[in-house]
Amino acid sequence: TLMRSSAASDVYKRQALPVHTDEFDAVAGLEARGFLFGPALAELCGKGFIAIRKAGKLPPPVHACSYALEYGKATLEIEDTSVRNNERILIVDDLIATGGSAAAAKDLIESAGGKVAGYEFVMELEGLDGRTALGDYPYGSLLKMPA
Repeated sequence: TLMRSSAASDVYKRQALPVHTDEFDAVAGLEARGFLFGPALAELCGKGFIAIRKAGKLPPPVHACSYALEYGKATLEIEDTSVRNNERILIVDDLIATGGSAAAAKDLIESAGGKVAGYEFVMELEGLDGRTALGDYPYGSLLKMPA
């Protein structure tokens, strides 16, 4: 049952997810644009939403994961109690380029005791090999654009 419509939920009404809704328990969205698409998808599927934030924006205690950028490093965090043990999480973001932040989100979910069910992106920049960074997890993207 759809509770309300938004531009983000309209995107997901038109796309098949990489996994069936029975195969994940919650949706995790990466700051910041993952906060636009993740909650809409979670609502559409009747699931909870987990915010993956940049470092220092959540009150402690948190789970944290650092990853390399071409110009340094970054850290992602989630609240310590946001992921239940063995909870299956679908990771959502607006864009995948090199896959670094999405792979870090996977490491973060796993360090908190969860399991990654798959990835969903609105747009994929082709030619940057981001999909390879995600391993063999189910994966979906609505648009593919040249990098």
